[in-house]
Amino acid sequence: MTPTRSHGPAACAVARSAATVLAPDALPEAAALVGDVLGEVPIFNWVLGDTVDDPAVRTLLASVLLRPMVRSGCVVGVRSDERDDECAGRLRGVLGWYPADGRDPADPVELRADAERLAAHPAVARRLVELWRTDLMPAPEAGSVSIPIAALTPDSRGTDLLQALVRPVEEYCSLHGCSFYVWTGVERLRDAFIRGWRLRQFATAQFPPAGPSGAHPGGTTLYGLIWEPGPAAFRRAADR
Repeated sequence: MTPTRSHGPAACAVARSAATVLAPDALPEAAALVGDVLGEVPIFNWVLGDTVDDPAVRTLLASVLLRPMVRSGCVVGVRSDERDDECAGRLRGVLGWYPADGRDPADPVELRADAERLAAHPAVARRLVELWRTDLMPAPEAGSVSIPIAALTPDSRGTDLLQALVRPVEEYCSLHGCSFYVWTGVERLRDAFIRGWRLRQFATAQFPPAGPSGAHPGGTTLYGLIWEPGPAAFRRAADR
């Protein structure tokens, strides 16, 4: 899961409290926000490699990651309050998730365009494909909802925006009687999820994966966390 940033200008302090589904035309804005923090995520820092400090490449990678979720209606965002004259409507936070029943088919034209843009950065493309082919961060159980992306603007830390972003996923899981899970390599986010949503840790993984010697030089521990709905949610799902 993508962390928030701790630096940048403090602005647009007022935000709407509810997350809304982002339309496809919001992808560039969402990708710019997510791209701003991708380098802080251990797995995406590795994917970006030497281009980690290039905002254009970070935004490109964020677009590739977000596009299928946007097409499926599974990217939500929180915007600045329209009463804030300086930054009215500015995107403050983004969260992408995959429902348990799969995702909409990708547009071949969009896929080809993404592939052509990534081809200009072959090392990034190779590592991204390598990451997708691994089973490094498995689901805890069949039918679980995945939250692979979440990001906030610097001035949104310490607010209730993350709770607002997670709430639609929590409601979906309660309605369908399923769990959701996240993987993070940031301990403070692990602790925040455990405290805020009663998530429990179900697994850990080392990134990059262990080599033949079993050593992890410079590796990062990733934490798998699961949220499970209460019995009432399972009863509602069974009645549907």
